[in-house]
Amino acid sequence: MTEIATPFTTRLSGDYAPATFEERGATVPFQKPELANARIRKNVHGELEALVYGFSGGRGVYVLPWRAIPDILRFNLHDLTLHAEVLTTNAVTPERLQIAAYRVARSGLAGEEMLEAADELLVERAQVSSATAFQILRRLLNDTGLAVDGSPMTPALLGTPAGKAAARAALQSAAAAGVLASDADTAFDRVQKMAFLALPVGTDARANPGELRSLFGRISDFAARPGADTGEGAALVAEVARLTLAIGEDLIREIDRDMSEPGAFLKDWEAHSQRLKHAVERLRWLLDGWQPVCDLWSGWSGPAGDPMLMLTTLRILPLVPRNECGRFHADAASLYQRQSSVFGKMQDEA
Repeated sequence: MTEIATPFTTRLSGDYAPATFEERGATVPFQKPELANARIRKNVHGELEALVYGFSGGRGVYVLPWRAIPDILRFNLHDLTLHAEVLTTNAVTPERLQIAAYRVARSGLAGEEMLEAADELLVERAQVSSATAFQILRRLLNDTGLAVDGSPMTPALLGTPAGKAAARAALQSAAAAGVLASDADTAFDRVQKMAFLALPVGTDARANPGELRSLFGRISDFAARPGADTGEGAALVAEVARLTLAIGEDLIREIDRDMSEPGAFLKDWEAHSQRLKHAVERLRWLLDGWQPVCDLWSGWSGPAGDPMLMLTTLRILPLVPRNECGRFHADAASLYQRQSSVFGKMQDEA
């Protein structure tokens, strides 16, 4: 059941609870406060639409046709460009939206700070990629022959032409000894592809964690903070965080297990690569929307701090869709109902 709010928007019923991540939508990094942490998805007709919780001070989830948003709200140049980029590229997944946001940031329309952040992101991804490929090679070859001109191989060296040549030579030796299930060139290409698939998570949890592993750590740190507060809002936030962490731990454990045995991975490449891709994509969907929540609480000063903090958190809290709980048979639908109820109460008291 839905309720018409304006000629352009529709408000979903209070008991609305998405079944899948795709139905929940992916977070769009708009700068405009009214659309902060809005989500985008495709409707049953394949058209893009935005979901905004508490739009214009209302209650519940509002649905806005994507094409009509500039007619409803006045955008700054960044948001207008991002809106057009998303529309043009049909970006409806967290990964595609990250690419769209990166392109806008690189254009300079988001300001110098975001332009620098985009450049830093490229550097970080290159470091994680090299570190991940390095760890895969070490596990595959047990460090045998991993040297460059007499010096031990490092992630940085692996990114150089000499490092890549040394890695290929080591793989050729391993292939000749019957260690690999393929020729050296195929193994090298698959190691690179394996590192690319695992890039958002990485293999080095301490020195070079991927962005999703880092965000997972932030959520873990965050999970203990609302618990120091009291009330229904804090209890709900803590419960959602714990469920997210439990599901995420299973996914990261599955990814790390696959990455720990590159020989078996490369031997059954098609099955393992598809499983890794699926696990990383699901983890990306699961954690989508948590970064702004963690950012919101980064300056938390205790229960006596900003009284609007919990209200804002509840508005943007990324609840797990009801069919995405995996082995955790939590009643996700009830969490959505509690979010609506608690948010309404706190909104009345604000």
